[in-house]
Amino acid sequence: MRITLALIVGLLLAQVARAEPDSFGLGTGRDGALSVVAGRSVVTGSAVPLRVAATARGSDVAVSAGTVLAAGDLVMIHHTGGLLPLPTPGDAKAVVLPTSGPGRFELARVASVDAAAGVLKLTQPLRFSYPVARTQVLRVGEFTDVNIEAGARLSVTPWDGRSGGILAMLVSGTVTNEGRIDADGAGYLGGDYQAHAGLKGCTGLDLSPAQGGSARGEGVAGTTSGNKSATGRGNLANGGGGGNCAQAGGGGGGHGGIGGNGGRSSVSDGARVEGGLGGAPLSYSMLERFVFGGGGGAGEGTGTDGTSGAQGGGGVFIRALAFEGKGVFSASGVSANVAGTDGAGGGGAGGPSVGVWCGPDAGLTLEDTNSVVPGNGGNGGTSTGNPGTPGAQSQSIDCVIVDAGTP
Repeated sequence: MRITLALIVGLLLAQVARAEPDSFGLGTGRDGALSVVAGRSVVTGSAVPLRVAATARGSDVAVSAGTVLAAGDLVMIHHTGGLLPLPTPGDAKAVVLPTSGPGRFELARVASVDAAAGVLKLTQPLRFSYPVARTQVLRVGEFTDVNIEAGARLSVTPWDGRSGGILAMLVSGTVTNEGRIDADGAGYLGGDYQAHAGLKGCTGLDLSPAQGGSARGEGVAGTTSGNKSATGRGNLANGGGGGNCAQAGGGGGGHGGIGGNGGRSSVSDGARVEGGLGGAPLSYSMLERFVFGGGGGAGEGTGTDGTSGAQGGGGVFIRALAFEGKGVFSASGVSANVAGTDGAGGGGAGGPSVGVWCGPDAGLTLEDTNSVVPGNGGNGGTSTGNPGTPGAQSQSIDCVIVDAGTP
């Protein structure tokens, strides 16, 4: 059976990324069955940032002291951001992620934990090296079956700039989803709104707050450009640019496509084209890596009713024997809040969608009764006092087609 999936990137085919030859398969089922009943919303995810750079062929991974990870846990080491060299602000061309760059991940089993020192000892050496900046270690659930009832939701703790945003699990039996499994709004952060002095006539891809520049959204390269600026209308990779004065809207985050540009400045400023530029699209093999949807840039304003950019979509990683049900899988960006007379923030980009791993074990099936949401971008906020300053709507990543039994 061929399935068109938005359901596939956050849940990348993990067989190409491993700390050891991937014998993890569908997991051990050590966490038992997971059931979320109607009317309940369960947020999962135990993730910690890397504390010291990890090297290939090393078996020790340093994380925060007092970690909740334990011996026997299956973990994912994920290089979530930190693209180098930094791209040029305002560049709308697709960003090709390098082989050794952000998005790379692998699975590993924890042999022992020194909680006081914050050191995980793995059963096998790492395959790749990971920088300390924006690399996280997260627990991968190992369930026998997963049942999400109609009206129930399973989601993940959002990315906070250091860890989170990835819902990951192996299921030795069936995932029955009649409700919702998602990482909506769990990806790269939106730019924070901050009121400025009433400036007019400002312009610049990198522009300080004192000069009227608003915060750009986070992307795979972070928010700070080579000029040491995290504000201005220039997008940085897939993070949307912030609006420049006066009351311009923030740009939408990018991922599978380019985000939309933010609205113009106020009429009193000549309605100039100073809205944040939309985040650039990303180019990478979804079978090898995944990153998040870009955050939207903040709107510009002088009062309290401007809005921040919205957060992009996170990632969902699932391997299971079978998938059933009529529920929804999603990794969409969220929409920015509505502004008043000040500029509105840009929408967050869709995440790497949701990916499901369907093979190569015999008998793996994905029922086509499930509803797959294609990692949609969130809408930019609108500005009631000045309709020319809405934030932008970002783009979603394309769907991927997978043959059951053929990853």
